[in-house]
Amino acid sequence: MKAAMVVKFTTSVPGREKAAIAYAREVDDFYGKKAAEGLCTEPKWFWAPTGESLWIIEGEYEALLGILAMPEAQKFLVMGSILVQGFGYDLYQVGREEMFGPYEETLKELKII
Repeated sequence: MKAAMVVKFTTSVPGREKAAIAYAREVDDFYGKKAAEGLCTEPKWFWAPTGESLWIIEGEYEALLGILAMPEAQKFLVMGSILVQGFGYDLYQVGREEMFGPYEETLKELKII
């Protein structure tokens, strides 16, 4: 099943700008290596002049879960909230049928439809 990990953020925490830049490069390098291993796509950065910016990788759902379970990835998630304002992430399943199929089946099981 295709999936995407989307990280949302705004600006660095005041006084932590240098550490935030180093962090972003470290994250980019780590996920770049995972992309080279065929586990995900190269990270894509979407910068907003105001509001939330986005960082996105795509891959198979199970592969992304495997990456997220790695100690390095866990460290990055902890560091993100320390160094960057508005930091948050989610793992999204990609596709209409992947969402509607299980939802519709559950409704049928519950005899709602």
